[in-house]
Amino acid sequence: MWKGRTLARVPVLVGAALFSIHCTDAAGPERQLPRPLAATAGGGSGIQLDQWNGTIGGQANPLMIIKGFNPTNPHVGDAIIATFFWFGTPGGVTGNIIDSVTDVLTTAPYTPVGNKYEFVEFVTHGNVSMATYVATNVQGFPDAGEDVSQILAVKADLKVPVVDPGVLLSAWVGVAGVSTEAIGEHRSASGAGTPQLLTGPTTAAPGAISVNAGALAYGISISSPPAGSDGPAGWTNIATLSDVFMKSDGQYDARFTVSPSGGAADPQWSWFFNEPGSWLATVLALNAAPSTEEPPPPPPPPPESADGFVTGGGKLQDGREYATFGLKADPTGGKIEWVQHCPDGPNPASAVCARGKFKFHGTVTPGSYSQASRGPRCRIWAGTGTSKETGARDFTVQQGCDGGEPGRGVDYIEVTIDDYQNSGYLTGGNIQLHRSKP
Repeated sequence: MWKGRTLARVPVLVGAALFSIHCTDAAGPERQLPRPLAATAGGGSGIQLDQWNGTIGGQANPLMIIKGFNPTNPHVGDAIIATFFWFGTPGGVTGNIIDSVTDVLTTAPYTPVGNKYEFVEFVTHGNVSMATYVATNVQGFPDAGEDVSQILAVKADLKVPVVDPGVLLSAWVGVAGVSTEAIGEHRSASGAGTPQLLTGPTTAAPGAISVNAGALAYGISISSPPAGSDGPAGWTNIATLSDVFMKSDGQYDARFTVSPSGGAADPQWSWFFNEPGSWLATVLALNAAPSTEEPPPPPPPPPESADGFVTGGGKLQDGREYATFGLKADPTGGKIEWVQHCPDGPNPASAVCARGKFKFHGTVTPGSYSQASRGPRCRIWAGTGTSKETGARDFTVQQGCDGGEPGRGVDYIEVTIDDYQNSGYLTGGNIQLHRSKP
């Protein structure tokens, strides 16, 4: 079965190699490979792949690796992952030979943009090496622009020339804007590739990392010489680049971007070497930007407990037309007495003495007692009663409020007895709200 896998990949590798030979302007507007996904800014939620580009071989300057996001720039505010890889260094020079990573616009000469690329991982084995850098919240270029003179390109300046260079760029929407918050766990590993005829496929694995809820896992593996490959199960391919010296396979795992709890990412590639070789692998996590949605308003505070009871008595209004009262009410019931004084008899022009004087005795209906709308120290209750002057009537204390001590001028009451209504601050007496049951 593994022989069939290797043969099935031969046309892909040959095509990629021929393609790399003909694309010599690494930062120019030519497009090398179709994109697997192009996200729209603000579309959907969480981290999404916006743009990618890459090249292998064919760099005009042996001391520089450069590639642009042609034909379309990423979005301003994206995070960019730049993974550079190379084959062969003079005189056996080892280690990360990248002197600096910067970005430019593809005007002639290159115009510096100025975003900062943080070093994340370096790994090497045999004659092949790989280094990964990340920039967050990138700025200073036309958003999603397609002007060939204003394409954003990322370049690595090298300390020494290399035989064969390459780079994979990917831009991501929805990543945290500060690098210390955006870059999660990361790690790399390398090893020797053995011929598949002897041992079967070689497993390339950087090791497992923890991935936060909402984060994205990015991985890339290199083989030298190029070999057939199977990417990590459940991951999505970004791009596969190859020439006669090496092959790269970039992948991502978006399953954590919709996970409420995160988890572990442990990507593993299967490389089908036909001869002894080397493999490299890197994995890193990108954390999501905080949500820009307005948090829902806090729930209203629960109403103050209606336990306890209200007692009181006093006077409402001054002058010849006034009311006096006495009351007691709680959740289980209570009583009220209300007397409207009208010494001049019925007065159709008066709001309170239109029917003349009356004396009303009422009983509170159990369960009608609750907090009123005027404030936390106000209660409402209702019931039925009778008056010698008016007969049976329903009543409601719309507001009975304990405004403080003494009650005159601060305690408030509003009463309706059928079509009679009277309200105001007390001109004498007191209303008290008691917090405990009677």
